[in-house]
Amino acid sequence: MNSAKYTPRAESKEREDFIKLIPAPDEVFIAAAKRAVIISGLSKETIEALHPEKEPERSLR
Repeated sequence: MNSAKYTPRAESKEREDFIKLIPAPDEVFIAAAKRAVIISGLSKETIEALHPEKEPERSLR
């Protein structure tokens, strides 16, 4: 039987490549996700804490 054995580095690269294929969420997706969370029972304050309207600025380090 021919089975491929991956090194941890190869597995990591494969996961990284897969994650890069996932598009960034757009405004419609975020609005739908927030609505779904509200319907599930979480408060608007909790949603704001989890996903603030204004994203904090990230440093490059």
